[in-house]
Order: sequence, then structure tokens, then C-alpha cells
Amino acid sequence: MRILCLKKTGYWRTIPYFKDSKIGLVQTRWGHLNRNYSVLTKIQAFALDAHFTLEQVGRNSKSHFINFNGTAGVWRKTCILDAGNWESDTLTEDLDLSYRAQLKKWQFKYLEHIETPAELPAVISAARSQQFRWNKGGAENFSKIASRVLQSDTTRIQNQSPRYSALIEQFDVPGTFYHGDFEYSSSFYQT
Repeated sequence: MRILCLKKTGYWRTIPYFKDSKIGLVQTRWGHLNRNYSVLTKIQAFALDAHFTLEQVGRNSKSHFINFNGTAGVWRKTCILDAGNWESDTLTEDLDLSYRAQLKKWQFKYLEHIETPAELPAVISAARSQQFRWNKGGAENFSKIASRVLQSDTTRIQNQSPRYSALIEQFDVPGTFYHGDFEYSSSFYQT
């Protein structure tokens, strides 16, 4: 059993954001306790730092959907229940719940300045297993939720963008997609 210590993690600093009744989740940035353990952990830390610093900050600043990353966040209970509660039909139930909640118009707040300690897989077999889970779970969620994201009035679709490119911007789809002169590539490190 994991016991959460609010003082050590900084989670207590997320609570004031819940004064806004529209906020369903406050997500913080992952820190990496074993960042310098090996070349493998240094590479993973670099990739995840890019995800949190570029992707999460960018998505949140433009009011695009963001992914709940399975940890490093605090949920409002009514948000979880309103979105249909946790479901176990995908490998990444955290991603599933985060999109269902945002489709219900709950807002998420990403706080890059608050770091939550986490450990990276230290051996290649564990890193491969994690990547498999994230990519398979992302694909499962795409199959489950993509049509709802496209049909939602919550999704921001720019006039000059074709609908499928807007979907890629909203939903972190594994792979690279091309349209005209544009290349849409999702991050390998999907959470």
C-alpha cells in the first residue's frame, strides 16, 4: 500500500485551484528520483520532461485536452463520478477517465512548477513493458473515445485544420500522420 505524504509531494499546493468549481483535476509535473541512475533513465527523463514541459504546458495553455498521467495529480471526486468513474476496459484507464471528464466539460489545470517525485524504469525490459502499455492503451482509448472527441463541442477545431488533424492535436495518437505540407507526430512517450 502506498501512503501519500502531501507535504513531501507538494500535492497540498494543488488544493487552492479547486476553489474554481469547474476544475476537475490538477496535474503536476513528474520529477525523476533516479534520473541519473543510467543512460536509460537519463533518456527517459529527457523525453518525459519534454512531454511535460512542451506538450502538457502547450495543450493546457490553449485549452486543449490534456492527459492525466496516472499519478502526480489530484482529482475532484464529483468529476470522477460525473465522467462515469474508473473503467477497466483499456490498459490506460487514467487516459480514458481524463478524456471522458473533459468531454463532460470539466477543466484541468496543469502546474509545471510543482514537481511530484516518481521513479523511471531502470532496466530495458521494464521500459519496454511501460512503453507497450502506454502505446496499446493509447490505441485502445483512441478506438473508444475518438468519435466522441470529434463530435464534441468541447473540442477546439481551428477553421484551417481538417477534422482529423484537430483530433490528433486533441488526442495523443501514436504515430505520424501527414496532410498536405503538415506532419503530425505524436510523442513516443505517451502517458
